Amino acid sequence: MAGLNDLPNEIIIMMILLVLPDDLESFGNTSSTVHAVAKPYLSEHRKLKEQYFQTDCSGSGSQLFQLLNEVLMQPRLAFFVNEILLDGWSHIWQDRRPLSEMDKDERAIVHAPYNEEDMVRLRKAVADNVPQDEVADWIAAIEYGDEDPILALLVLILPKLTTLSLNKLGCTDARLFKTLSQVSGIGNQPPPASRLTKIRYQKKNAEYYNSLSALRPFAALPWVKSLSAWNIRDNDSGHNTYYEYWFSPLIPFNVVDLQFHSSSIGRKRFAQFVESFRGLESFTWSGLFLGRDEAASRSFDPFWVCAALLTHAKTLVSLTLVFHQTERSFIGDIRSFEVLKFLDTEVHLLLRERDFLEANSLAYLLPANIEKLCLRSMETDDDEILPLISGMARNKIWLPSLHEVTIVPSKAFKYGGIVNEQICQILEEQCKKEGIQLNIETKASCAGAKSSDDDLEKPSDAELTTNSSLTSNSKDNGSNSLNSDVKNPPSPPF
Repeated sequence: MAGLNDLPNEIIIMMILLVLPDDLESFGNTSSTVHAVAKPYLSEHRKLKEQYFQTDCSGSGSQLFQLLNEVLMQPRLAFFVNEILLDGWSHIWQDRRPLSEMDKDERAIVHAPYNEEDMVRLRKAVADNVPQDEVADWIAAIEYGDEDPILALLVLILPKLTTLSLNKLGCTDARLFKTLSQVSGIGNQPPPASRLTKIRYQKKNAEYYNSLSALRPFAALPWVKSLSAWNIRDNDSGHNTYYEYWFSPLIPFNVVDLQFHSSSIGRKRFAQFVESFRGLESFTWSGLFLGRDEAASRSFDPFWVCAALLTHAKTLVSLTLVFHQTERSFIGDIRSFEVLKFLDTEVHLLLRERDFLEANSLAYLLPANIEKLCLRSMETDDDEILPLISGMARNKIWLPSLHEVTIVPSKAFKYGGIVNEQICQILEEQCKKEGIQLNIETKASCAGAKSSDDDLEKPSDAELTTNSSLTSNSKDNGSNSLNSDVKNPPSPPF
């Protein structure tokens, strides 16, 4: 029986041209003969994948149109686009001259009318993908210079598009949101854009902020699983409901991974938004919004973030709460998160009062199913971490699943206080005996922390003297010296 190796090269080439990009490399490795024939096609495949996998349309000019036009002329390119990066989009021409009348430099920076040949392709694309009663409206918008229908078409025709990264929304977005709402479910077949599973709403300019309402249309998409946002600022009154028009507030969201970075949201608005999700599995809050209204940001209480998340206490397995506040705060009892396996937070958020610190506090403050713990400290918390970790290791019976602890200290932790390499080594050995891997970061990795050695403060002579005496004590007394000043731990509260 004839196999692939027996086929003429011309037939193999025809097969290569019919294989989808996702399968081309596998097909090229089926035999040495096929690989030799497919080699130039594989090289071109890798170049296209590198060029289009993450397509940046955030610059000036008509970059959205250029991407769409390339895909319409070469439909195979649609299978390479995985992520689109955007910095808003235009709603009108910036220059009425056709692109054909501009030089190369002008075409790169100006949003100008498309030539007639390109418009023919766009009209056909609209007619093939848009309901007939809306075709004329879409074409008129495109001819006026509106890029909203261009982006909507891309969402419809790119079968591998999984991620939209938005620095901001465009001046107009009705067709995009209407398109997304209309294709949210079509019979039993996977709808267009059903591979769009991740949204990044990342306006990183701290002078401006985004509304929580602008996230709802994306969160409402039934196939979106991950939603992350930067610089969200939303209080409990006067919020914009425009974006909520397109989607029913009664349908729960299917997002399982929700992230906020450098944000500040009113407790009521945040609770309402979090309650809209069917069952969060991972939540991240990192940093506070420090834009125009710093006072409002500083008054934000992380306790209410944790309280709102109790809605998902039976589904949340990963929780990151890092606020970078200088004042001590408290997130409340987190033992209700009964399936939580990973926790990344700051020491002062777990402890109600510094003065009432007990060595085994963490042993009965954490959920019993916790497996991995990451503790971050401010400078004032550095002397709390070691006795807490030591006490937790001694009371490992209350945290039977815990197997990894990471400490991310402040800059003072690395030079002064009670910490030095030998004491940390003793603590690592103590944890190892209890089946816990202890990792001590050499540089703070939390957002906004200085990581350059030039920015770190050098230890004072007094701190160096303290470290020397602690080192000698640890040699003489062994691991018990870590807990010599810690009173006997109380029994667990149950």
